[in-house]
Amino acid sequence: MTLRPPRSLAARVVRLARALTGADHASVWAGDAPGAEPLAHEGVAAAATIARVEMQMGAGRRIVVGWASARTPGEAERACIEDLAALLEASHAVELPEHPSGGLYRAAAGHLPNAAILMFDRELRYVLAEGPLLLASVGLTPLELVGRRAGSHADDPTVVEAMCTAALAGETRSLRMTRQESVFSVTTSPVRDARGAITHGLLFVYDDTERVGAEQAIRAEATRDPLTQLLNRAGFFGAVALALRHEQSSGLLVFADVDGLKDINDSLGHAAGDRAIVVAADALRAALRASDVVGRIGGDEFAAWVPEGLDEATLTQRIRSACTTLASTRGVPEVSLSIGVARCAHGDDPSERLGAADRAMYLDKRSRRATGVRARRHGAGGP
Repeated sequence: MTLRPPRSLAARVVRLARALTGADHASVWAGDAPGAEPLAHEGVAAAATIARVEMQMGAGRRIVVGWASARTPGEAERACIEDLAALLEASHAVELPEHPSGGLYRAAAGHLPNAAILMFDRELRYVLAEGPLLLASVGLTPLELVGRRAGSHADDPTVVEAMCTAALAGETRSLRMTRQESVFSVTTSPVRDARGAITHGLLFVYDDTERVGAEQAIRAEATRDPLTQLLNRAGFFGAVALALRHEQSSGLLVFADVDGLKDINDSLGHAAGDRAIVVAADALRAALRASDVVGRIGGDEFAAWVPEGLDEATLTQRIRSACTTLASTRGVPEVSLSIGVARCAHGDDPSERLGAADRAMYLDKRSRRATGVRARRHGAGGP
């Protein structure tokens, strides 16, 4: 008699039961009733079975567990067979009870390389597990998952169990889970029979890492200035608002403006003006710390959030020094910045405080212009 290879955990249970009987010449097997080929088989042919137990499995399906030996089994052997049948039922070691959609789920999983489909019963035990994602994501084959409790493979089993319980109550739930560097979308939903009764639940897992990465890249792009790669206005204020959530948060808001950008654009062209803007952006990046936040909030306007640690005079000097150095090393017209600074703390309105820094910047610009005029007049009147 030619038997199919084991398709489930039944083979393992069969080997265990045979060992427990202590009868090396015996055969223990499990299969559908009536008359179907065994799901698992050890030792002598199943046709030689002289003791058998049939049990109702639900959905109108029965299983049969048999024990074959050269001698007639006694009460102890019959009790062992009954225990094996109960074990098979409890662990769902036999194949999934027939369901109209079972084949469809298997076919769907086979065509979704980044997904896995698992069906579970009312005891929250997996009775179907399909999809190549299973081995890649949880390190288990479909056969190793069948019979396990739903969620046992997850980092937080209670979350998955709650979703599966909700599915058996008729709800559909979804969430995202992260494991190492991968992101998985998980959805649970009820499975109903032809009469509309819920018989099982379905757990669908999809590797969403690539899509989530693309979404994050799009969001990052939406908050970045394409010329300087600094935060744009929306990105800057969002980052400052996040930094000010803590009650102890305080620091300096910096407003900087490129001096004479219109003159550079008019005399040397907009490409030279763009280079001047990039020099200013890089100067701010070089002068500030990795924990500071820098953004381009307008054409020639920049802003920075500097948590406690730098005083206003030191901060201003560092920015101007970096700007002068970069302008000379890159061979662009001399680039200078007018700078204003205002304090900002938790509870303050960042927009209002940046407005104060903007007003301080204009005072700085007028002062530096006046100083420049006086210097030129002094030079013209010299020898």
